[in-house]
Amino acid sequence: MRQPRPALRPFITWSIAGALAALLAFVVATATGPRDAFASAPGTQPTPPPLASTDQTLTNDTGQAANALRIRTGARYLDLVENAAGCPEPRVIQGFPRGPDSLLEWDEPCVDPGEAVVVRFTSDCIGCAAPPPVSVYAWLRDGESLTGPSRTPSPTPRPTPPPSPPTGPDFPGRPQRLLNDTGRAADGLHAAVPDAWLGLSANAPGCDQPEIAPRAGHTGERTFTWPDPCVDPTESVTLQILFDCVRCAAPDAAVLVTWLRGGEPLAAPELVRIGTRLPEPVSVEPVVRVSTDGVAYGPRDRVTVTLANEGGTRAVGSDPLCDLRLERRAGDAWEEIRPLAPRALSGLPACRPFTLSLAPGQSRNEEASLFDDPGEYRLAYRFNALGVEGLLTAYSEPFAVLDE
Repeated sequence: MRQPRPALRPFITWSIAGALAALLAFVVATATGPRDAFASAPGTQPTPPPLASTDQTLTNDTGQAANALRIRTGARYLDLVENAAGCPEPRVIQGFPRGPDSLLEWDEPCVDPGEAVVVRFTSDCIGCAAPPPVSVYAWLRDGESLTGPSRTPSPTPRPTPPPSPPTGPDFPGRPQRLLNDTGRAADGLHAAVPDAWLGLSANAPGCDQPEIAPRAGHTGERTFTWPDPCVDPTESVTLQILFDCVRCAAPDAAVLVTWLRGGEPLAAPELVRIGTRLPEPVSVEPVVRVSTDGVAYGPRDRVTVTLANEGGTRAVGSDPLCDLRLERRAGDAWEEIRPLAPRALSGLPACRPFTLSLAPGQSRNEEASLFDDPGEYRLAYRFNALGVEGLLTAYSEPFAVLDE
């Protein structure tokens, strides 16, 4: 007869209780003991290894003060490590991913010749090699390259040599001459080119430097404003167009041109394809017409004289009361009597210290008393014209001074 098996319940109960106790002891030890070597301190996130970077010193060797630095780099991040002496913090415009060129821009041309900045180029992935040093960059002033892209030798390599610097075309820059073909003198020019910096490389003859808006660093458009309407018809200016990226400099790139006067367009905007060779301006004969408001005057009458520029180039003279000369007929010839201005006590004409500049289509009136003997007279006006050598003279039609 088979013996009954001993009861297992006490053994199973003890085994389960022992396992639970061991598990509880492990949990408590884990919670209160030292953490795993790869874990972070309480309340913090794991610290990833730093991204690889390259520091490079870029020196302004253009011989001119600059207010911007354009850098071609394939690095994801660009930071300024050390600024030029005395410069405010620049704006850093990252090129990636829009294009290969990044920009440092200061509010003033404070990076003097020989001064340098230190720039850091940082990769965008953990474990990637440090970005290579740049080999193409350009110092700018008001958006215009001072010397074109500069090439520099690579800095001292790191312990792990970086890959060779990338190669590629320089910054695509093109000059374009723009002709004022509106038929009127202009004091402003608005030019628009997508993805490009615009600068004035050649001014119109006789014009002062214009004001430029917006400030350097803004791409796409510029407005040039001169102190007076000095860009005469058939005169031109030349813009230097520095494209923002290689792909932007398409063969059919164009500039939208609007000539202005007093802020108002002189003609409809015109699209000029960049690279278009404009014809050289044709020489225009200066024509200044001198006219009086009558054909006969008494000896003490006042005469109104009109000077009108009816030619195609600017006429420049001094005070008309001094440059207008009264001439009297003597037989078949004319003899000069005096300037139109009244005489001062010294016997010299009372000239006003200003310059009269008449653009094509402009005119000016002057008044003076005659105080002369009866006879036949005319007025002669002496002036200069832009593009014409020597002093020119325009004459009025003859008029009479009668007896009282």
